[in-house]
Formats: sequence, C-alpha cells, structure tokens
Amino acid sequence: MPVIIMMILPIGLLGSLFGLPMTGQAISIVALIGVIMLAGTVVNSSIVLIDYIKIRRRRGESKNEAILNACPRRVRPILMTTLTTILGLLPMQFGGGEGSEMMQPMATVMITGMIVSTIVTLLFTPVYYSLIDSLTARVTRRKPDAGHEEPEPLPAGVE
Repeated sequence: MPVIIMMILPIGLLGSLFGLPMTGQAISIVALIGVIMLAGTVVNSSIVLIDYIKIRRRRGESKNEAILNACPRRVRPILMTTLTTILGLLPMQFGGGEGSEMMQPMATVMITGMIVSTIVTLLFTPVYYSLIDSLTARVTRRKPDAGHEEPEPLPAGVE
C-alpha cells in the first residue's frame, strides 16, 4: 500500500509551505531542507494507520469494520508523534540567539507541515485505503469486503 502513503505527501508538503508567508519568512534552502525532513515524518503516521488496518483485516474483519476499529485506536500514537515533533521544534521557532533567524524557516515548515499532514492523514488515509482496496479487489476479482484467509495472531502488546 505505498500508493496510499505517498498520496498524503503532496498535501502535507503544500500545507507546510503556507506557514512561511504567514510568518513573513521567505522560502530558503533551510526551509526546503525542512520539507525533506517533513516527508520522512509525514509517512510515519500513515504507515502506523495502514499497518494496523491490515492487522485487523488479517484477523478476519471486513474492510469497513477494520477501518472503523483501527482509526480510533491509532489516533493517540499519531497525535503523540505529532505533538512531540512540534514541541521539540518550538525552541527553534521562538528561541533567540546567534543564527536562530536562519533556522526559523525550517521550524516553521516542519510545524505547519506536521499540523496539516496529521489532519490529512487522519481524514484521508482511511478513504484512500478504502478506495484503493476496492479498486484492487475489482482488478483481482476478489470480494472487496473479504478479510484475509489466514487469521494471524496480533503481535505482543497490540490490542
């Protein structure tokens, strides 16, 4: 399902660049480095959500049931990742000192990008998963709501 994960990137990356004009900063090389860093963190949230949906499907749940059960259970880890990243970047954004004005565009891009991409991930990743799974089912001629044949036990520590 890499297509689903990669569909979040353009929206998150565009959202990241909206923070620069709002704060009166220009696009710079440092800001573009922040965009590259953001790409790595944005896909993490989608991977967490898609992976848990696939685990639920392996347990025998239908597509819609797996999505409805997985999304509320993965909101907390996704929000914790986002908040720790944002809170870690606040000193770079608002801190003073020599060279801080050079690094502020990176923090701005990362903070606004994480906010936008988290919202997009939580809203659109389940929709993308459902659409692509239905399309795949149509192409491979399997039932769209069929769970996987071999139920596998969940890994230790996973609900």
